[in-house]
Amino acid sequence: MRGDRILHIHPCTDCGDSAILYLSRYDEYTRKAHRLSDDALEAATQQLKELRTRVMTILVDRFQLVWGLTTEEVLAIEDILVKLEQDARIFVSSKEVIQKILAIVNMARQRKYPPRSKAAYPMINLDEFPAISEPLKSYIDKGFSWHERQALLRHDYRQDLRVYDDYITWKSLVQETMLGTLDEDQHRQATISSNVYIPGKYPTTLVLRHNKLWFEVPEDEVRRYLLGYLKRPQWQGKTWDEIKNSVLIPEDATAFKTFFAAEERQIQYIGQMLDGIKRIDREIDERVLDLYGIINTADRQRVLGSAPVEEDEEEANNDEQA
Repeated sequence: MRGDRILHIHPCTDCGDSAILYLSRYDEYTRKAHRLSDDALEAATQQLKELRTRVMTILVDRFQLVWGLTTEEVLAIEDILVKLEQDARIFVSSKEVIQKILAIVNMARQRKYPPRSKAAYPMINLDEFPAISEPLKSYIDKGFSWHERQALLRHDYRQDLRVYDDYITWKSLVQETMLGTLDEDQHRQATISSNVYIPGKYPTTLVLRHNKLWFEVPEDEVRRYLLGYLKRPQWQGKTWDEIKNSVLIPEDATAFKTFFAAEERQIQYIGQMLDGIKRIDREIDERVLDLYGIINTADRQRVLGSAPVEEDEEEANNDEQA
């Protein structure tokens, strides 16, 4: 074993069963993360691709000529949908997706029709065209729903993801100890793990697979973007050769600024929602206490769990624990 790596093994009577449980739950997570719902038969990417194809077919067949969309504008609309599919964090809400599409459509209509004609007026929504608005809404809703589902699953299975990555790291260390250093072809076949991170000792390095696959990324904005982007489930288990032609990255500093601004808006929006939920919870608590006639401040705090523990109660708790 190389001198800079020490593998610590501690005795554990039930580690085998625990590891099997965690790894089984990791498999369960993987199945769920790639589906729109637990009972879905097709992968989420396949379902979203079919919905996107349907939307684009309707757009081209029924609206491209009417709205005066060029081929480049049609491709630009599809690019918006693809970006939603790949990373919903680019958009604050479904409304923003619609607005970006409408901006392209309205520009085409103003170019095609006389300035004062009704057909040239900017549309604020697509409700009067249900043939495309309904499948488009379905696609957008499912796209956001899938990414929200993935975030919840990553939270619920966070311990299993950590154990799985530790297991893979341990396995690779054992293999390297027994078989020697991996050759270049084996390094190229290394897959992206669920634990993409920036090591503290090497702040310009982005690690995709511990001791096997990493990037040197000196640009702060690029490194920050890739850290979040390559953590997404669709890249896990893939080699760099498999994803290098699919990974999307903002093309310049302005695009990065726009992306991070949108990300910050979404974070603030989520924070505001969470604050609102906490406020409502507090109001519900207060109303329930009022309903039961609990008006004494100390009693209300005790019920809500925010009062300091009295000495007698603390002793009683200690006796029970003993």
